[in-house]
Amino acid sequence: MNSICLFHNPFNYTKQVATGVMLFIFLLLCPILTPAESQIVDKDIFSVGADYFYYNIFDNGDAELYRFSGISDSLTIPSEFDGHPVVGIGFQAFKNSSIKEVIMPDTVKRIGESAFLDCTLLTEVKLSNSLSYIGPSAFVGCRSLTSIDLPDSLLTIDDEAFAECHALVEITLPPNLENIGDNPFEFCTALTTINIAPPNKKYGLLNGMLCDLTERKLISYPQGLNYETVTISRWVKVIGSAAFSLCVGVKEIILPDNVVEIEDYAFNSCIELTSIQIPDRVERIGKNPFRYCSKLTNIGVSVDNDYFAEINGVLYEKSTKRLIAYPMGKDESSFSVPNGIRIIGEGSFYCSSLKSISLPDTISHINEMAFMSCTQLTNIEIPEAVIEIGASAFSECSSLTEISIPEGVLQLGEEAFYHCSSLKSIQLPERMNSIGAAAFCGCDSLESIKIPEGITSLDYFFLSGSDGVKTIVLPSTLKTIGKNAFAGCSIQTIELPEGLEFIGDGAFSGCVSLTSISIPSSVKTIENGAFADCVIMTNVSLTDGIQSIERSTFARCYSLDTINIPDSVQSIGENAFEYCMSLETITIPKSVTSIDKSAFSECSKMSPIVEKGSYAAEYFKALGIKYVYTDSYDWLK
Repeated sequence: MNSICLFHNPFNYTKQVATGVMLFIFLLLCPILTPAESQIVDKDIFSVGADYFYYNIFDNGDAELYRFSGISDSLTIPSEFDGHPVVGIGFQAFKNSSIKEVIMPDTVKRIGESAFLDCTLLTEVKLSNSLSYIGPSAFVGCRSLTSIDLPDSLLTIDDEAFAECHALVEITLPPNLENIGDNPFEFCTALTTINIAPPNKKYGLLNGMLCDLTERKLISYPQGLNYETVTISRWVKVIGSAAFSLCVGVKEIILPDNVVEIEDYAFNSCIELTSIQIPDRVERIGKNPFRYCSKLTNIGVSVDNDYFAEINGVLYEKSTKRLIAYPMGKDESSFSVPNGIRIIGEGSFYCSSLKSISLPDTISHINEMAFMSCTQLTNIEIPEAVIEIGASAFSECSSLTEISIPEGVLQLGEEAFYHCSSLKSIQLPERMNSIGAAAFCGCDSLESIKIPEGITSLDYFFLSGSDGVKTIVLPSTLKTIGKNAFAGCSIQTIELPEGLEFIGDGAFSGCVSLTSISIPSSVKTIENGAFADCVIMTNVSLTDGIQSIERSTFARCYSLDTINIPDSVQSIGENAFEYCMSLETITIPKSVTSIDKSAFSECSKMSPIVEKGSYAAEYFKALGIKYVYTDSYDWLK
């Protein structure tokens, strides 16, 4: 068996510990540039051949590249745009780009969050010699990147900056680096070597593992190291967030007595780990450190530990009465949470075997992701004392058939029941005042739902893709229906309440069983594609209030035959009624002063009714579409 022991020997470190005072002074004198420090005053586009660079211009005269669109394999980013120096690469600027090589100018000081997200063909990056900051997830998913030279100017590598760079074998951290976020090399499965250039005093190596010398924290275990047993040095006090993430070869990890903190998801996806012992000095444990440890059956805790305890291999925090982690490898079909426990911790259950979980009356909080992906769970009763159900709390519990939420729960977290595909019924409390985005998205078996009075907003993807839903009762208090809130549902009819003001992008798109809709006069905004692909909808009633019919609002409503545009409407956007092939009668008032040329594309049966001298009359005349005036048949009266 291969093993490694991180033994205590301070002379092993080639770097010395920098004092906290020096770091504090440095951060005061050398703040990192962030977009929040400047205001965007303009946007523009710069092209080189078939490559297009989209820029933000800030009030201090600097420019930031916020989007790239092009076909080049090899790319040199311009150093300036119209006299404005390019100092930053913005959020997701190159996301999913097919580029293979990038050269940055020396003007660039900052690479933003997810800037090169999923650039899977990227093999070579030449960074700016002035670069000081690499943002969170900046190069996540750059699977072909084998190496990257970090400049001496670099001060900060933020959380997971190089995560999922599967081809990255070796990397050297520069001498002036002062800040490293959560494991920047998470899921770098080929990484075997991390070097640190002298005279860096903040970071060091313990037998190849990256450590923060000032905090005595183990930051990253290179996944390419081939050790089955890891014995961590007594020097280490903190196991960093995701430090051992996806270390698939590690079967045993021995924690030293000096460890005082284990951060979030520290041993995430250590799929060969079967058991672990928490030492007696550990005072803080973050979100489930053992998430996706699929063979873990036992979490032991020293009997001398004042902060944590285990009961039958399950980890608890004493002071908060929090259940932290239920080992994923346990094969029981049922589990009873001990009486007295108050909190089901974040991500505490990731298990495929449990069919039934019993919660005591003492439970008051079910935190985010608490029961996420418990795919066999069919039965759980939420106690009346519960006041919080967090984001994704029951997400992907695909066998859960019914659930009743207690009256004390006022807010339901986003994606709380996301893809609970077997959920047939749910009872929401009357006092609930907030439901998070995508709360019931993908609940295919849910047939009806009543939204409590007091709810003012249904956020994006609220019930999207729940194609079993036929009946929805909306509250009179509702003001906003968010993006794709009911997209893909099988609702046949729905009554929109008077008082509703906003219908978001694609809110009812793909509701293939919806036959009619009446828009209340209170509605001021209907966004793009709101009713697109409602293929059997024959009747739409619009009332005064809305000022525009946006892009693709009623596109591909094949059965729509008649519609009257109210006098409040001023514009009809791109593809607004595209492929409404049954549309014969549409009345357009004189208030409409703008109609996109594609608004009525493929509406071959349409005979518009317009007013004399109106913009609509001139519009249809120019397109050669036959129209009639609103008073054309008055002579018959």
